[in-house]
Amino acid sequence: MLLLGALSKDHIRDGEVWRLLTYGFGHMSFIHFLLNMPILLILSRPLEKYFGSKIYAVIYSFLIVIPGIFVVLFYTGQYPLAGSLGVGFGLLGIYLYMLLRWKYHLTTYDKNFIIFFLVFAMIFTFSVPDISVSGHIGGLFTGFILMSIYSVIKKFIL
Repeated sequence: MLLLGALSKDHIRDGEVWRLLTYGFGHMSFIHFLLNMPILLILSRPLEKYFGSKIYAVIYSFLIVIPGIFVVLFYTGQYPLAGSLGVGFGLLGIYLYMLLRWKYHLTTYDKNFIIFFLVFAMIFTFSVPDISVSGHIGGLFTGFILMSIYSVIKKFIL
């Protein structure tokens, strides 16, 4: 995976900062890919409709890079990482913002959906070995902050 852009602290220190983006497109195995893609498809579609494709692409890019920075700063494992679940957690961070700030605009189904995914994702993160907790938590935090910033910009500029 290192040849395909996996994220490694040593490689980042050696100046290969492009890995902060490329790691989000590769996966460590086909099963890893199969587990990530349905989550991204389910969570992405409504948000892309809400933001529009261009803004969503920018947000998606930030949701790859910033959790990657969290990994570089806080990941204690020795193995290189790849995958897009930091993005998935970032999308959950956006939904968490919506749940907390726009709760009166969401249906009961939407609220339950967000809560279910958040609880499931957190259980998964802390119960499965060799998962990048720092990448997942970094993604959740990043999504929440990006949505906070977007809401302010939308209110005053857009």
